[in-house]
Amino acid sequence: MRRLLKYWQNNKQKILITIGVIVFVFICIQVANEIVKQQTANQPNIQNTITAQDVTKPEEPIITEKPLKETEKEENAQFIANFVKLCNEKKIEEAYGLLSDACKEELYRDIGTFTNNYINSIFSSAKEYSLELWSTFDDDTTYRITYYEGNLLQTGGNTSGSNFVDYITIVEENNILKLNIGKMISKETKNQIGENQGIQVTVQTRSVYMDYEIYRITVKNNTNNTILLNDGTASDIVLIDEKDNEYSSLVYELPMSSLTLEAGYQKSFNLKFNKMYNASSQIRNMEIRNIYLNKAQYDANQNQEDIETTTIQIKL
Repeated sequence: MRRLLKYWQNNKQKILITIGVIVFVFICIQVANEIVKQQTANQPNIQNTITAQDVTKPEEPIITEKPLKETEKEENAQFIANFVKLCNEKKIEEAYGLLSDACKEELYRDIGTFTNNYINSIFSSAKEYSLELWSTFDDDTTYRITYYEGNLLQTGGNTSGSNFVDYITIVEENNILKLNIGKMISKETKNQIGENQGIQVTVQTRSVYMDYEIYRITVKNNTNNTILLNDGTASDIVLIDEKDNEYSSLVYELPMSSLTLEAGYQKSFNLKFNKMYNASSQIRNMEIRNIYLNKAQYDANQNQEDIETTTIQIKL
């Protein structure tokens, strides 16, 4: 105890100065903390001032014939939102009921096919989505829809491995809005006929997809010989638009037996064309060139010289 008193008496001034410095530093730290708190409280909440764009309500179309009214934009966005909601909730029958008859006929003939090929492949887990207004043409409106895994605001859509892109077209069917999905844009009945040298070709329907077009064709052979409609040459069956641009067929996907037709018979098949969807491009004709009028002659002539052929053009 005596040693402590002696130490205090000998170093009192130093000890008081040290204590004073510690107290001063402590007070400065407290004051600085209060200033920082006050400044933070006075700043606006940056997160709360960010206005997020509603990606489920797109604005202007990329390709357009006519702009949409605000009421149409709202109605379309709500219609698609309802479809996605039903798919997420696995209310499959209700979601299937929103598809057009043409879409069902082309892609999803029953609920089982729709479930396996669309619901199970996209909605194995709940999806959020964004929309781009792709095109407006006639009474049809097409959207590019991207389905995202997880929360779109949190991920920013950066889950590319789990994203799925589709094109959805809103159509009217008996004055009721319906959907074409699976990149199907439209289907129309044509029943246009072309004929030459005893061969009749009827284009029955045209189905337009985002990446290609499909035509249902019936060929009738009224000649006395077996004919060969095409030998697998894509450029011999083409679509021609109003600017004389040509779009080749994918006829090589068909077996030769589908393109061979005996005398007096007729045959129907689907023919795909390599044409991307473009609402501003109007197809004028289909042209089938180099139809071999005698397949036996074709088979016997390896050089395919001096073989009689014909061309048929069908106005569309």
